[in-house]
Amino acid sequence: MTANSKSAFACNFSEPIEAKQRRIGLALGEHWTDSGLVFTNPDGTFLHPAYVSDVFCAIVAAAGLPPVRLHDLRHGAAMLMLAAGADLKVVQDLLGHSSITITGDTYAHVLPELVRDSAEAAAAIVPRQACPMRSAA
Repeated sequence: MTANSKSAFACNFSEPIEAKQRRIGLALGEHWTDSGLVFTNPDGTFLHPAYVSDVFCAIVAAAGLPPVRLHDLRHGAAMLMLAAGADLKVVQDLLGHSSITITGDTYAHVLPELVRDSAEAAAAIVPRQACPMRSAA
């Protein structure tokens, strides 16, 4: 990563990305590529995945964190969503899996605990009063 490339990763979260890209696109005119992507080179063109991974690894190392792959964050986010009670279909849609089966198979090791937690939560809302005794008539 060069000193000049760092500016491509500067983030101003006070401005929505779409507005920022429109502003840059207008400034660059015909030199802007409207790729529809969120993370791009300064001219709007596609960022190569290996470059993004390399920059991420450099950020992780500079922060003194243990090595982690960028893709691991995707799995971590899915696990957190499921643990927080997100519906499997919602997680599938967010991850862009073509079928719920892929999501279910990938995160099946999390599901038994979620099923138990869901069953316990359902049981907790069931009234726990003893049934009134009725006389036999």
